[in-house]
Amino acid sequence: MQISVQATDLKKYLGIVNRGIGSRPQLPILSGMLLKVTEEEVNLVSTDLEISFWIRVPAKIEEVGEMVVPAK
Repeated sequence: MQISVQATDLKKYLGIVNRGIGSRPQLPILSGMLLKVTEEEVNLVSTDLEISFWIRVPAKIEEVGEMVVPAK
């Protein structure tokens, strides 16, 4: 998975999606953020099982894929 995104844009979007991460999640997976790269865009997703944040980030995509990354 390879992408190219402006650092300032990525920082702004990560700050928004990070609001969906609970301070003390009951499940370890909820302390992470889903990073899903499609052929057109990057999707950032977080949830605490009550609220969810999902943002589409325009980017230059070289290789698609998805993974959960630690939110911190």
